[in-house]
Amino acid sequence: APPLDGTTLPTTAAPPAPAAPPMTVHVFKKKLTKALDALGGRYAVETAPGVRGNLAPETAVCASGQRDAHYGAVLPGLVEDILRRAPLRAGETFADVGSGIGSAVLQAALTTQCARATGVEVVRTRHAAALEVRTALADEVDAAARASLEQRCALVLGDAFS
Repeated sequence: APPLDGTTLPTTAAPPAPAAPPMTVHVFKKKLTKALDALGGRYAVETAPGVRGNLAPETAVCASGQRDAHYGAVLPGLVEDILRRAPLRAGETFADVGSGIGSAVLQAALTTQCARATGVEVVRTRHAAALEVRTALADEVDAAARASLEQRCALVLGDAFS
């Protein structure tokens, strides 16, 4: 099914090569912290209305009828450990279903040689927060990393089950 915001999912055609060498995780954490601080801090972003908790128990949040959509952050240290145990090589794709504010997707896009990093989020307010975080992070990185984000990072509003 197409994403809820009218965008299209990345195609299966050969994705572009990384625009910049991977950033170290240490540098990524610093840049992400600065980006989140520019938005009021991690706590403010993650506890904004519509991001954390049971959002609308009286209505379904996705096509499967799920009514409960709790948010749990995946912090950069955990993503670093995951990517160390299952390293992404050039040409591979990182996918995060339920990507929240997008930090794991942004980390994969900037710290690995993956061809594409895609996050799918069903909750509109979380997706909007992810777009804000990506924009703030793009403001913190150099031109090559910014181009890499634009070419290789997709944050999609959609339901992975429909």
